[in-house]
Amino acid sequence: AKNEVQLLLQLGYTRKMLASFMLQRVLIFIGIITVLSVALLGFLNTFLTKFLAEKGFEISSTPDFQVWVVAVVFVAVSVGVNILTINGLLKKF
Repeated sequence: AKNEVQLLLQLGYTRKMLASFMLQRVLIFIGIITVLSVALLGFLNTFLTKFLAEKGFEISSTPDFQVWVVAVVFVAVSVGVNILTINGLLKKF
């Protein structure tokens, strides 16, 4: 990847252009993973809530507020770390 970045810089691409392209791809990837995770959580939560209710275990069908806060913080930290990593790696060139 190092050689490819150097070649793109030689061809006239700026670090800012490369960083924005990489960040766009990372954000799309994180967004897709987040949507799929929430969909899977909803499906499994519905299924398991019904299954456990049939077995006599009554549980809440919606995640607690703390779960949502931790999820949002985790996604924000993941995005932040990726931004810092991409910018840091491109500064080396």
